[in-house]
Amino acid sequence: MARNTNRNKAWKYYLKNKGKVTLKAIAAKFGVSESTIRRWKKEDRWEDEQPSSTRKKKTVRGSPQKALKKTVEFELITSNGLNDRQLFFCMYYVKY
Repeated sequence: MARNTNRNKAWKYYLKNKGKVTLKAIAAKFGVSESTIRRWKKEDRWEDEQPSSTRKKKTVRGSPQKALKKTVEFELITSNGLNDRQLFFCMYYVKY
């Protein structure tokens, strides 16, 4: 399949405008759909050709920080017939 000539023209138009033109405007100018322009932009890595000042910063998805583990401190007490796990459960339940 031959490469669409509008693809190179759209890329040059995007570079000429330093990435400040919308994909919708490029699509209207070259008579293709916006999704086609989006696909060309991704496949040809148009963002890599832009100077770093006009390139958008990539955001990291997900949690920005790992969840901190909480530490729990308890006083040691004696129990009547409870094992360590049962005692720990009771102390945790009362505290929280």
